[in-house]
Amino acid sequence: MKNIKHYFISGCLLFLAGCGKPPRNLYSDQDDPGLSRLTYYGYNIATNYINGVAYVNPYNDPNYYGFGGGNANPSLIKYLGKGATDTLALSWPIEENTQSPVSSAYINLLLIVPKNFTASNFVALSGQRFTNNTNDISVSSNYYFYNSNFYDSTALVGTSNIYFIDIQERTDSAISMTGLFNGIVGNDTITNGRFDFYIPKALIRF
Repeated sequence: MKNIKHYFISGCLLFLAGCGKPPRNLYSDQDDPGLSRLTYYGYNIATNYINGVAYVNPYNDPNYYGFGGGNANPSLIKYLGKGATDTLALSWPIEENTQSPVSSAYINLLLIVPKNFTASNFVALSGQRFTNNTNDISVSSNYYFYNSNFYDSTALVGTSNIYFIDIQERTDSAISMTGLFNGIVGNDTITNGRFDFYIPKALIRF
């Protein structure tokens, strides 16, 4: 964990109990301790191991700086490349799955796509597997890019395998997706990754 701990930000506290909070929607997997079972309901839950340690996207208190409560949202953003292709980044924050985590980072699944790649093209990836380390994955102290043109120079980048089990475009222009992933970033191995996301239109930028 030496490489990834370098990018952690201290002070992120997760509140799991309390009246009136949205559900955590984490259903423990008996076969993979610390991870959530693979679900298909747009629960906005993502879990994985990093060198055998369980990680999860944080839970936000309903009054957390105006961002609303529930599991932290992912983003799906296409960033302009310098050549004939762009980079599509599916990103979300992670922290150790403990009662009182005090550090966090971001996972970014990165796909190289054509300039004219659209949301409909992304939905068409439903059911597709990207294996043999054909895509990139990064771990960073913030979302992979600072803005639409510049990379986050602090990010560690490796290779990944991704299986988009199901992707659907909703009537409100949001996208829901369920999938599996793993990867290698530096000296760190990411395994047993699974996500069940519902991404609002405001967090889809392409």
